[in-house]
Amino acid sequence: MKSDNFKNGKSFVRASIAASVGLGNVLRFPGLCAKFGGGAFLLVYGAATFILGVPLLCTEIVLGRKYRSLAPKTFENLRKGGNLLGWAAVSNSLTVAIFYAAIIGWILSMAVGIIPLALSQNTLSSAQIAGWFFNNVLKSGESYLKSFSPMPLLFTVIGWVIIYFCVKGGASALSKISKYTLLIPIITLSVIAVRGLLYKNGIQALAALFTPDFSALLNVELWVAALGQAFFSLSVLVGVMPAYGCYAPQNLPVFSSALTIAIADFAVATLAAIALFTTAYGAGLTDLIQPSGIATAFCLYPVAIVSIFPNYPVISGVFGGIFYLSLLLIALQSTLSLAQAFIGALQDKFNLSRKRAQLFTFIPAAIISFFFCSNVGVLLVEICDTFANGYNLLLLGVLECFTLISYGNFGGICNGINKNCAHLKMPKKAFTFSLKYLCPAVLIFLSAACIVNAVTRPNVYPLWAQLVFGVGASVLVFLSGVLLNVPKRVIAVRPLKRKKVR
Repeated sequence: MKSDNFKNGKSFVRASIAASVGLGNVLRFPGLCAKFGGGAFLLVYGAATFILGVPLLCTEIVLGRKYRSLAPKTFENLRKGGNLLGWAAVSNSLTVAIFYAAIIGWILSMAVGIIPLALSQNTLSSAQIAGWFFNNVLKSGESYLKSFSPMPLLFTVIGWVIIYFCVKGGASALSKISKYTLLIPIITLSVIAVRGLLYKNGIQALAALFTPDFSALLNVELWVAALGQAFFSLSVLVGVMPAYGCYAPQNLPVFSSALTIAIADFAVATLAAIALFTTAYGAGLTDLIQPSGIATAFCLYPVAIVSIFPNYPVISGVFGGIFYLSLLLIALQSTLSLAQAFIGALQDKFNLSRKRAQLFTFIPAAIISFFFCSNVGVLLVEICDTFANGYNLLLLGVLECFTLISYGNFGGICNGINKNCAHLKMPKKAFTFSLKYLCPAVLIFLSAACIVNAVTRPNVYPLWAQLVFGVGASVLVFLSGVLLNVPKRVIAVRPLKRKKVR
């Protein structure tokens, strides 16, 4: 279908940047910078993005374009049984899309609530404002499911409806809405950054962000966090970029396009860090900076926003509403890209119409997402994020690297990357070294570090939640390729012959 293709290279790059610039860039990245020595984390993250992330990004785009297929069939073309890896990748993407859809409901709830909070800033303490969403809306606290929150639940349903109609339009729709999901958040973050720089200690905030603390480089957690953030931020290892490559025009210069995507992704993450650091330092909220993006969005920013224009609470409230609508656009684009990767693969496998594939996917996905709108919603998001964007992503990376090594044609892939590139080209030896040796070594190291961390750290989550939303969901992700073959086998069974009635 026409809607399944990007119109041109510019629309592909724009949609890819929008898919890469997610909530992790805007919310989680600044907190990680604060935790791991500012400039030291930036250095490792930047190196990981361009030395490891860009080669993987180029490879996934080229393979998707070459085979004109999505992740399952693309990896099957590389190695027999590779479709299982492809299905695990897109199923993991769907897992993230499910709790991202619930976060869309949270963000809309906060967009509605920020104006009353701004108007009541003189009667509420900073602690009350920081805890407003979790205490008054989700009513978090218990470790067992007790109640659902009506407002996030309603907005999550609305979010799924929006996602349904956006995905319905295919790649062309993703390209069109990316104009808004990129521009509006960047403008909003720029305003926050400029306002933060006007505080008297704005320069101090910039120094805290960009001055490297080289002693932090000895911290293994920094490397794990920076490398994991780089891989997920570029949307590699999750089945998204093979799909985008499948829809890309044949004359796309892949290497220059991938560099543009990576530079834009790094720039927006840095802008978000500047906005958060200057605002937090200026408003005296440095104690609220946390690596958790959820805490940043729903604890720190509400306190900062209600006091951003202290003498004009209405303006602060309106600006807060615009800020959360910007977050909504970022979350929406990420969710669309993640969901599209699974839906496209489902269409391809069972020869379904887009409408049927969406219904089969979205109805159960929406029901599952409702659990994140309960009093244990925050806990469930943290568990899913740890497994899907942590353990699962690293294992998918290791398996993808071994699949590429088994395929072995790194020279052919590099030629595909450099096709249509007039001047700027990927160095073949550096590309082969990165994918054949460096990426596998780094991903194995990260996986081992995560296992050690999981075994040694104290268990802070209820066992039932970890088994269902962590271990159970991950098992389904990696068995998805096998499970999705069952319907095909059932259909293929020859029907029993009926005896003729005399």
